[in-house]
Amino acid sequence: MRHREQGLVLIIVLIFLQILFLLGWSALTMNTLEIKMNRRIWQHFIMQNLAEQALMNAQRQIDEHLQDCMIAVTDDLAKKPVDWWQAFPSCTDNFQTFAYYYLIEPLGEDPCAYVDDKGQEVSVDYFRLNLLGLSQTHAISVRLQSTFIKPHVGATLGCHEAMHRVTIGRQMWRPLI
Repeated sequence: MRHREQGLVLIIVLIFLQILFLLGWSALTMNTLEIKMNRRIWQHFIMQNLAEQALMNAQRQIDEHLQDCMIAVTDDLAKKPVDWWQAFPSCTDNFQTFAYYYLIEPLGEDPCAYVDDKGQEVSVDYFRLNLLGLSQTHAISVRLQSTFIKPHVGATLGCHEAMHRVTIGRQMWRPLI
């Protein structure tokens, strides 16, 4: 009778060990999945920051490439494929491990908005800057859009409302989804 009890204890211990092993394996699997998700979130965060820096860089280059990169106002830029963006070769640059493409949409003149440019009040033009950023090390892309103001060049339309002062430069930016 004593030998049977020792065998039963062995089987119970083996069952408990198997349960503990399965619990440990489950915890390890969940932690591995969480690490992968956090890595992807971190990579996206880095890409977002690089894209924002690239957006600022593109805004500085706008005076050089304004006409080359100008397109008509376009719907669904977020859905355009990469090769569509690559059709504009003068509107691209690299920033660290990040390649980006940018295009400018003219939104029109606001004759009632003005800036004080060198002691002279001038009206303004609104533009939208669209950016597609591609990671060269990861399969991540980021699409940003920015609205900015430049002083108007040439004859201005007449204002029939109250004048309002605006600031030259970026007005806002947002991610395109």
